[in-house]
Amino acid sequence: AVVSTQSGHYGRDSLAWVFYLGFASLVTVARAKIRDHYGINGNPIEDFFAAMLVYPAVMVQLETVSEKNGLAPMMPDSGREDNHLEMDVIDNKGNGAAMA
Repeated sequence: AVVSTQSGHYGRDSLAWVFYLGFASLVTVARAKIRDHYGINGNPIEDFFAAMLVYPAVMVQLETVSEKNGLAPMMPDSGREDNHLEMDVIDNKGNGAAMA
């Protein structure tokens, strides 16, 4: 008997790779912009392979660099005791108010 090794998943596998490479490209663009803005050495190929192979580390790096330079954190502070988010809401008069 002949055993087929083809699973018939080529379409889904290809689509998954397309989306993953698209995601890696978006992370590459973000990393390149942060690098250029803060004068960090590197190149686009290095950014792409880092985004493709170790994207969680790249995301932590982007957040760390941003926070060190005074930008707002990307993730909410999970260490708060009340553990809820506050939002700034602008009322009709243009006044800002914190809302829990």
